[in-house]
Amino acid sequence: MQKIKMVRQTVAAQKVVRVGDVVEVSDSEAKLLFTYKKAVPFREAEMKNEVLSQEVAPEEVTTPTKKGKKKDV
Repeated sequence: MQKIKMVRQTVAAQKVVRVGDVVEVSDSEAKLLFTYKKAVPFREAEMKNEVLSQEVAPEEVTTPTKKGKKKDV
């Protein structure tokens, strides 16, 4: 049995699975889904790094500068 992460919506393990789902399937079914490029091997360590890399650092808020012609008073 292998854990795989779905890349495309399909049927795996006799269930409809969506993009991003992690499911456990037999070795032969996993190879078939890899061949059709519908799934990739699931690696839990990479998922933790991916979550950490998606965190966004706060940015400084700046006021926009005015553009255009200056009006003569």
